[in-house]
Amino acid sequence: ETRRAIRETYGAENDALVAGFASMDARAQASWRFQRYAKDYLRTAQGVDESVGGILGELDRLGIADYTIVVYTSDQGWFLGEHGWFDKRWMYEESFRTPLVVRWPGVIPAGSASQALVQNLDFAPTFLEAAGVAVPADMQGKSMVALLKAGGDEAKAAVNGGAEGAATPCRDAAYYRFEESKGPHTVPRHEGVATAGAKLIRFLDLKAADGAPLIELYDLAADPDERRNLADDPAAAPLRAAMLAKLAEVRRRYEAPEDAAPAAAARATTPNIILFLVDDLGQQDVSVPMLDGASALNRRFRTPNLEKLAARGVRFSNAYAAAPGCTPSRTAILTGQSPARTHITYWTLERGRDTSSPHERLVQPAWRTDGLQPSPELLPALLRGAGYRTIHVGKAHWGARGTDGADPTKLGCDVNVAGHAAGAP
Repeated sequence: ETRRAIRETYGAENDALVAGFASMDARAQASWRFQRYAKDYLRTAQGVDESVGGILGELDRLGIADYTIVVYTSDQGWFLGEHGWFDKRWMYEESFRTPLVVRWPGVIPAGSASQALVQNLDFAPTFLEAAGVAVPADMQGKSMVALLKAGGDEAKAAVNGGAEGAATPCRDAAYYRFEESKGPHTVPRHEGVATAGAKLIRFLDLKAADGAPLIELYDLAADPDERRNLADDPAAAPLRAAMLAKLAEVRRRYEAPEDAAPAAAARATTPNIILFLVDDLGQQDVSVPMLDGASALNRRFRTPNLEKLAARGVRFSNAYAAAPGCTPSRTAILTGQSPARTHITYWTLERGRDTSSPHERLVQPAWRTDGLQPSPELLPALLRGAGYRTIHVGKAHWGARGTDGADPTKLGCDVNVAGHAAGAP
């Protein structure tokens, strides 16, 4: 039904695109994509607004609107072509600012407007105070209750105070920090501070000519679109110094590091890991001699890339499988446990099926015929918890068909390519 509605909505527009696409240059194609994306984005915002209206109407119908706080906001802003971008993440105004509307009948004067500087870390202490719950001391946000009662008037809020009459000075600066740089969005790490009239952005991995972190400085009153960087303007030197001092102050307030190493550098001692797990490959089935000298079989095979690998690493002469069978040996890798401990002692295929053969005189062990199943203690899950991204490619053969163990992503892998329950396609 949803697909049919989408086709009906976009059918004519899509047909026109197909008909004219070959004649469109790269700029025209990019413009079309952006227009479709941006318009859909704005239609979504309109759809959210319609839902808000439905909820407000239901509050009225239930007769609870007068004692219900309603807050409308977002988690961050979004570029709609400003600075040549879409998406978010940067500290520029379009991304940094959010809409915020609060209704609290009988408390907030209707139709009020406020220039107070607030952030979403203020929501939790605000809701707690409004609910009569003590605000934990380790919360870094500021309750907005006094500000809301004053209709957003900072001077009145400061006089009236907050919970239990305590003075609640309004925020004088907003701190921002983004840690990524070499991540999928390629936005350089930066931190910054914004006041009512100025903003300073400090890029941690981008360096100025003197080797110091690159600085951008904007006079928001004179340049609200942030078109002119004043960081190197001699006339703006006092503003730069004041904003750097304010940045250091708020950084200490939020216990943020001045220049934490980027994620890649921080993991310098935690390397990437690639495991080539070849199926049924014997010690002598390669050209690298695993024993003291090359055997006749070693000399018959050619594995030049393995030779290069061995030349830069270490080869082991006495490496053994935990059990000479696919499922038990492979599950030993993920569990770090002997098959005797896991009771996965034979190869698996179908849920509940014992693939071993009965014997007239031997009693078969009670082994786990479904094989390995999800657990937070498995190697991929543990690596994920440490910040790793795990990709499995090829044969899996860990769990029986029809169980979660057949799917490597259920065992903690982030990506699975071709792995499934069986030992072969």
